[in-house]
Amino acid sequence: MEIYLTSDELRHLENCHEKNGVSNLQMITEAASVSAEYIKDHYPSCRILILCGKGNNGADGLMLACLLHPLYSVTVYHPYVGQIDSPNAICYKKAKETGVCFAHNISLNEFDLIIDAYYGIGFHLPLSKEVQRIFKYVNNSHLPIISLDIPSGVEADTGRSDRYAIFAHTTLTFTRKKPGLMVYPGADHAGKVVLLDAGIPVPLNVKSPYASLNDLALYPSRPDNSHKGTFGTLAIYAGSLGMAGAAYLAALAAYRTGVGLVKIITPIENRMILQTMLPEAVLVCYDSQSPDFRMLEKALCSCNSLVAGPGIGINETAGKILHMLLSVFDANKTVLDADALNLLAKSGAFLPKGAVITPHPKEFSRLTGENIQDIIAKPLSYSVEFSKHNEVITLLKGARTVIASPSGETRINLSGNNGMATAGSGDVLSGIIGALLTLGLSSFDAASLGAYIHGLAGDHAIKRIAKPSLIASDIVASISDVLLNE
Repeated sequence: MEIYLTSDELRHLENCHEKNGVSNLQMITEAASVSAEYIKDHYPSCRILILCGKGNNGADGLMLACLLHPLYSVTVYHPYVGQIDSPNAICYKKAKETGVCFAHNISLNEFDLIIDAYYGIGFHLPLSKEVQRIFKYVNNSHLPIISLDIPSGVEADTGRSDRYAIFAHTTLTFTRKKPGLMVYPGADHAGKVVLLDAGIPVPLNVKSPYASLNDLALYPSRPDNSHKGTFGTLAIYAGSLGMAGAAYLAALAAYRTGVGLVKIITPIENRMILQTMLPEAVLVCYDSQSPDFRMLEKALCSCNSLVAGPGIGINETAGKILHMLLSVFDANKTVLDADALNLLAKSGAFLPKGAVITPHPKEFSRLTGENIQDIIAKPLSYSVEFSKHNEVITLLKGARTVIASPSGETRINLSGNNGMATAGSGDVLSGIIGALLTLGLSSFDAASLGAYIHGLAGDHAIKRIAKPSLIASDIVASISDVLLNE
């Protein structure tokens, strides 16, 4: 597990470090020192322009200029010289005394590398028109850009970004990564994120609501003395006329993830297709015109968990069956995806407390009434707020999927690639999460590990298949590759 720290949490650590006798100026010097070492290792000879603001991030840049001069040709652009206080003023004075060159205007054809030290973790939108103009000019230069701590114009805690925020090739971030570097649109501005140790100690028991998985430690062990019942039975309500593939992909993914038995609840029209494609599954088929609810409830009484939604449609029958299933299954053992979410949004029904919901931004927009672009711009904020208010686990799909719990604990999934933006990929994810719930994981852990395994499977798949050629069944086929390394 990799922990991310918010701006408030980082300031708290800095204050503790200062109480232990380390001054703010010493912390700035240490951050500049490790940044200088990185630049010396990766850019041995170049002409450098450092953009400095008036806060601590600008002080980092000024101190970095001192450490790089005279090994490099270093020029500082600092438009706030008359408005700065300590420690920025101290660092400015030191840079002048060291002989660092200061420019009042920027001409980028004189440089090979730009270092962005304009705004730090305390930045909040919006950018002024003048700063937008500067950043637009810098972004259009096609020069490599290194941002210190976070790209200027990106909010450290949310990832919200001004459209003219700095697009860094590399972000050198200190102490711990920030949530805003890991989710889009902030991640798009951050480029390659390199974590540097700036000497501020982080206690082993430090608490933060933000983290990501970087291993499979949560995956449950399998006892040698076991049988299919040991690994549970998962019910999957999926598929409708012409949508049997959604049921197939979810069920096959669940089996590949390790569940003991899958029962597929689907219209009778899908029986032949699914029995042929996936003979391992048990089919619970119903008449689309007149479903036998007693038969369905009886057939599912032995199931441990439920996945509902992939390809079921949003007609009246689908809504009635969904309502029946939600009355039977423990919400803490339930995954709601796709049309299940659309049906609940359409009817205005309350989401079952404790359930895992897996919307993409458009489905999330239907549930919340919020604008899709706002959701994409602030995935952390919206996911956490929705989970707290509705007491559900929200897995908001995206290039960086966000998983939020009612307590505010949040995980950001970093595995996966853009080849996975393909039909059926979400059905595979639902099947994986359902299997992990059935194997005994908590809702939050199942959703988090499910997203991680899903992404890793996609990453394994592109080792042999081009990203544009990737299809959902390729992801399923690679789940075994992921678990081989478990």
